[in-house]
Amino acid sequence: RIHGFHPCYRSSSLLGVTTYTIKLIKKVIMLRIFILSTLLSALLFSASNFTVKIAVFGKQERLQKSIEKLSPALQKTVRTYKNRNMIYAYTIPTTDKETLKKLLPAYRKVFHDAYIAPTKRVD
Repeated sequence: RIHGFHPCYRSSSLLGVTTYTIKLIKKVIMLRIFILSTLLSALLFSASNFTVKIAVFGKQERLQKSIEKLSPALQKTVRTYKNRNMIYAYTIPTTDKETLKKLLPAYRKVFHDAYIAPTKRVD
């Protein structure tokens, strides 16, 4: 130990950069990563996403016949997923709730119980 120097200030092999400087740089980088990830997640989840929950069917054939009653433009927006023995129909999620409000009557002509609901994730 050199008189007057703390051990954490000793020079490393990286161009004479002290270990203290390296530790400080690592902390700054980690802080930047944390801030960027926080901002990114805030941006992704700040905007609410909405979908029209259309219907739940037990048989794919019945659901498909009902979807075919919609206009071709609306048919393109319908998505389905199967959970256990039921098939759920919904629209592509969007942040534009006003457009969904305008389209809801068209969905309700075929699916009387359709409603707008918030989604957790965008597909």
